[in-house]
Amino acid sequence: MNKKTFLGALAVLALAAPANALECGAAAGFNFGDAFDLMDVNGDGFVSANEYAGLVDAADQTPLLTDAQKQAKKKRLEKAFKQFDADKNDRLEKEEFIRLMTAETQFAMKDQMEQMKKFADDPDYAEKQLQAAMEKLNQTMEKVKSMPTEKLADNFLANISNGIADENFFQMDKNGNGCVTEDEYAVYMAEYTKKMVNDPQFQMSEQDFREMYREEKKAKPNCLTKDEYIRNFNKMATAPDDFDDVDALLAETGED
Repeated sequence: MNKKTFLGALAVLALAAPANALECGAAAGFNFGDAFDLMDVNGDGFVSANEYAGLVDAADQTPLLTDAQKQAKKKRLEKAFKQFDADKNDRLEKEEFIRLMTAETQFAMKDQMEQMKKFADDPDYAEKQLQAAMEKLNQTMEKVKSMPTEKLADNFLANISNGIADENFFQMDKNGNGCVTEDEYAVYMAEYTKKMVNDPQFQMSEQDFREMYREEKKAKPNCLTKDEYIRNFNKMATAPDDFDDVDALLAETGED
């Protein structure tokens, strides 16, 4: 393989990598507004620090970059969140997120170009990096191929459900002590459902959620932990289509 072909293969690998999807997606017609909608896992119209942390962590999976470059990228992304959070409310509105990602793309392209230049100057190093990246990709593909389609679908839905529950808990736990009280739960969930449910007849009041909180399965009174909330949330997320069974499901959720 000549150097030109080899570098071309590296560029394709970089563009195809999941960790670069937000940065490179615009070239394929995927804009940062779409990226915002994906990162806003609970659909409340903001990307919180908790949701944004997933983007920061993804820097560790960025192909072609050195460990030092990955760490620098993570620090840059963490700093950017504070810079672009104009009203300092620990969350990004869509326009703030788009401006952040537009700026980050320029830095990401610079990182890639520096690494590509290093590859061009040292083809042996480049070949080792490519082989390592391809090995990881093949391992991932083998895992996917060996998994039944139904299992893949279940995992996909479980990840969505867990993501929503994780973000809801983050928003409810205002003091970050890992324990959501009845007041925190009822106030947040009532406001959240108002945003998510347009039809007033299906909206629930704070009192409704206070009653639901008391039915939540928890080890300590007036203290709902993240694991407890996510477990209970996932049970509700898999509620049967037959609404005659909902009362039974609620009873099961509240059992010891």
